Amino acid sequence: MKKIIYFALIFFIGINASWAQGSQYADNLIDFNDVTINNIPVLQLDKASLIQHFGQPLSVSPYFNEMGNVYGDDYDYNGVEFYVERDVVMTFVVTGKQYSITPYDIKVGDNIDKLKPYLPQSFKNMKGDSKGYVVGVDIKETDRYLYIQTDPNYVITKISVISY
Repeated sequence: MKKIIYFALIFFIGINASWAQGSQYADNLIDFNDVTINNIPVLQLDKASLIQHFGQPLSVSPYFNEMGNVYGDDYDYNGVEFYVERDVVMTFVVTGKQYSITPYDIKVGDNIDKLKPYLPQSFKNMKGDSKGYVVGVDIKETDRYLYIQTDPNYVITKISVISY
């Protein structure tokens, strides 16, 4: 009986230490449906709805997603690109100031410090060098990540959702 208690105690200490270490380096989380562009939930939006909300793209180019081993189309608009696979938006890249990204109402050109109160763990994990910085936010229950990139002065230059 002592051995069982001893092993159970060691097991729970190990699990607790592992969880604590993992959560120390984890980024903040946001809900999938909270990621919008100009208040339009774009992730998993079908092609017809994308065009309905954003108009005709400047161009549509085919691409190959090696991670998912799937072909898709890059819908290029002025300041935003949507990557569509299997007829739905999977990821996007925003470089234009005319687009607001929720849930934090951020735009290209904003100072990233605006997000610090909402994303304390992601800010602890912020990476950067002389060219700029990156803050990441994990999108719950998906293989996607919200990346916010800045210049060396912490001004947001790009906001994207990527798959990993």
